[in-house]
Amino acid sequence: MAVNELNCMMSIVERYAGQVQHKGWGRIVSTKTFYKSYDAEMMETIDTLEKEGEISEVEVYIRSNEPTNPSKIYSTSLKQYKDAKTAIIKGRKLDKINAIKYYEQCFKRSQLRDKETEEILERMEEIHKHHKTIDDMEL
Repeated sequence: MAVNELNCMMSIVERYAGQVQHKGWGRIVSTKTFYKSYDAEMMETIDTLEKEGEISEVEVYIRSNEPTNPSKIYSTSLKQYKDAKTAIIKGRKLDKINAIKYYEQCFKRSQLRDKETEEILERMEEIHKHHKTIDDMEL
């Protein structure tokens, strides 16, 4: 799944809140750990898997309006992009629209703020400020 960073962070906070609600405690990752995985580890792994040729097909999906039916934007056999890494980068940009809409319409109004989530929530606010309106976004 090619998911924009803002959508990823909202999911982290929502999962954490759900864990706290259901178990009384939750686990959250730091922004440092998140970006290590988001920017480096995932991209390197995808690049390695595709280049080694050990896997016959790599597919990249983005979220659609239906949560259980993501949209395929890349497959190794059809080569809609140069490679899977390029497709993920493009998919993350495409997902930015959904992320901004959800942040503005739902997430920003939620009461999911506590000591544990403060770092991620502050980063989300920075990301949102950078993309003031959907019309200003570069795809």
